[in-house]
Amino acid sequence: MNDWKNTVKGATLPTTTHGFVRSPVWMVLVALVARVLYIVIAHSYRFDASHWLTFEMANLGHSLATGHGFSSPFWGETGPSAWTPPLYPWVISLAFRAFGIYSHSAAFAILLFNSVFSALTSWTIYRIARRVFNETVAVWSGWVWALLPYSVYWAVVWIWETSLSAFLLSLLFMLTLEMEDNGRLSSWFGYGLLWGIAGLINTAVLAWLPFSGCWLAYQLHRRGKRFVVPAVLGALVFWATLSPWLARNYLVFDKPLLVRGDLGVELRIGNNPEAEGWGVLTYHPGSNRFLNEQYKQMGEAAYDDEQADLAKEWIAQHPKLFLTLSFRRFIFFWAGIPRGGLEQVKNLLFLASSLLAIGGLLLAAKRRVQGVFLFATLLGFYPLIYYFTFPTPRYRHAIDPELVILAVFLISSFPAFQRRRQSAVTSGHDASEEPALAGRLLRWITTNVAMLILLVAVVLAAVALTMWNNNYSLHRTSRAEFSSQLDHAIDTSTQWIVQHPEIQENPALMLMLGDMQEMSGDPRLHSYVESYLSGKRVRVPGEPITWYYARMADPRSPVPMLLVADQGNIVWEDRWCAYATAPNRVELTAADRADMFSATKYSWGTRLHIQLFTLDIYRRFNGPSPELDRAINPVTEGVAHDAYWDFRVNDSYYQRSAFIFGAGRPDLVRRRWIERMLDYQRPDGSWATCWYGWCRGVFQFSLGKGDPGHSTVQAAWALYMLKYRYPQWIEQHYR
Repeated sequence: MNDWKNTVKGATLPTTTHGFVRSPVWMVLVALVARVLYIVIAHSYRFDASHWLTFEMANLGHSLATGHGFSSPFWGETGPSAWTPPLYPWVISLAFRAFGIYSHSAAFAILLFNSVFSALTSWTIYRIARRVFNETVAVWSGWVWALLPYSVYWAVVWIWETSLSAFLLSLLFMLTLEMEDNGRLSSWFGYGLLWGIAGLINTAVLAWLPFSGCWLAYQLHRRGKRFVVPAVLGALVFWATLSPWLARNYLVFDKPLLVRGDLGVELRIGNNPEAEGWGVLTYHPGSNRFLNEQYKQMGEAAYDDEQADLAKEWIAQHPKLFLTLSFRRFIFFWAGIPRGGLEQVKNLLFLASSLLAIGGLLLAAKRRVQGVFLFATLLGFYPLIYYFTFPTPRYRHAIDPELVILAVFLISSFPAFQRRRQSAVTSGHDASEEPALAGRLLRWITTNVAMLILLVAVVLAAVALTMWNNNYSLHRTSRAEFSSQLDHAIDTSTQWIVQHPEIQENPALMLMLGDMQEMSGDPRLHSYVESYLSGKRVRVPGEPITWYYARMADPRSPVPMLLVADQGNIVWEDRWCAYATAPNRVELTAADRADMFSATKYSWGTRLHIQLFTLDIYRRFNGPSPELDRAINPVTEGVAHDAYWDFRVNDSYYQRSAFIFGAGRPDLVRRRWIERMLDYQRPDGSWATCWYGWCRGVFQFSLGKGDPGHSTVQAAWALYMLKYRYPQWIEQHYR
């Protein structure tokens, strides 16, 4: 081990490398310039009010800046809060006070703040890698972090502590390594203080505190130095740093809270009847108006306790499913949340970075690198909480600096290994083996290139077959056979829908059902829509948007004026839908309206689909117009292009055909798409819900426990339009 350590420590970069390349100062400066340039060029600081409201920390900062204390993490006044740790919202409040609440200047200041700490992380990465590995790994790791788009992203677009947490945790990692023989009380005082500050910024990082602290104490013990007094002092300083916030929480909520008080909600968001392994936002009070009202009425502490009880009850009733979901959350933490379309490339890169880092950790463990225990415990214990709640890529970012170091170490080790082998051969004076070694290396390269070409050919063939299966029918179905299957699908799906009143919680689905009832005159749908219109979800006093929810299901429903000033808490999808139903009653900003009617703003994916849906609504309520035609035709063709290439039969598959029919373009819908839709209907009349992933086979991301109402209504709407609005399509495609 010592021989290897000396060899590695002696490794240097080529002498021709410029001095600035090895300088961590230049790494930090270049990283900062790159981030600031992105903010300025991409205008990522230009947030509208609705975008600000998506960040709970920004809402808490607003409350602090306006003198309401640490409260109201969501829209409106909701009372005292401990939803997040306190320090980052306090930083946001300072920006609001200095530059204006929800202003572009405040956003720029906060993103610049993020960028400074993101850039400084190059320095901590350099110091860690140089101490544990060598100068080469240190330089490459620092520059990779400085210029890696993924490390830049969180600093320049996200109003959250993400970049600051990554810096603080890497700084603590660096200090832990550098204090291994340091028993000075002043150093331990600062160490405990820094851990307290980190806990008041991101509570999750505290999962690593016991391991780093015990490792330091053990290193002192190994060297025969005192460790009890320094460790106790560090612990006392840590708790003293937390204590004012802990005391505040106890006085406000009349119960002890460890820094933040939303664990019950986080547990419920990941463990519920719709759980798939990621967070279900319909269980988040910031995304669900009904839950938000509950949150306001009960208060944060009582609401969190109730959500924790519901989550624990669900877990107790579904222990096997909970274990399956926990395994999925483990996969999703390291591989990313499943995505569709080109977004899958991000997942592959995300997974590759994780695998490289884990490979680097295993190699470091094999070589018994000093400090590997710290890497192992960080990667092993920091993510644990997310395996039981839910993961997002942002949560991994706190440990991304250490992952970068391990990945670079693994990549840099292969050429070093080759050099060691060649050195061993030369020192043994067996020159005759050199040609044999070169021959083996050439055969290895040739074999692997051939295998790669074969693999690419197989993948291309599989893609070609799936594309063919998605767009072309081999079996010729008669018109009578197809019509019979269509009528059966419509009848059974309608019967399933009217037995599920929870669908009424989604106004967009109720618009589709209202249209289905208008087309068919089905008394079952008529009763269902009437029960929705007489319920408590629509025409709520003081909430004008809920009147538009009623109008979406019944075009005759009157609606109040909805001015821009009244739209602060209304998401962009609802604004667009409301405008589409009554453009003379809803005021949109010029930018909002331009986006809605743009033919080129969105090229693919969810935004494009929602834009087409709102244009469908506009067409239904207001009829065709030249302006609408200029937007709806290219947008519809873009959605049809998505449908051609995305062969997965999931929610968005049904959605595309329905929205294309809604746009009056049945000519773009392929016969095979409808046949696959009919083929995937379940015996009870519903369609499975699996928005993000696959619906069959080993990659099935749906456990069948979610609510299939979303997929069922969209598929049924497409079939209703096919039967009642476009019978000529059937005549054209079937004989």
